[in-house]
Amino acid sequence: MSLLKQFKSQTNILNLPNCLTILRILLIPFLALLLEWDTDQLPFAQDTMFRFSPGRLAALVVVIAGVTDLLDGYYARK
Repeated sequence: MSLLKQFKSQTNILNLPNCLTILRILLIPFLALLLEWDTDQLPFAQDTMFRFSPGRLAALVVVIAGVTDLLDGYYARK
């Protein structure tokens, strides 16, 4: 069975909504590590460029998890 047919299958356990849910579950440890590693760095402290911050990466992980949740709900009901 091709990967595309496997994602569209309603009977296969590794369909697209389930894979998106697994991805969200796997993002949790990365989010916890980034939040633990976050410092009290001032935002844009004496720099006009976007500075590296674990808190900002954690926010990106939350956005990715939110988008996958929307897609998961859409494809699961389709």
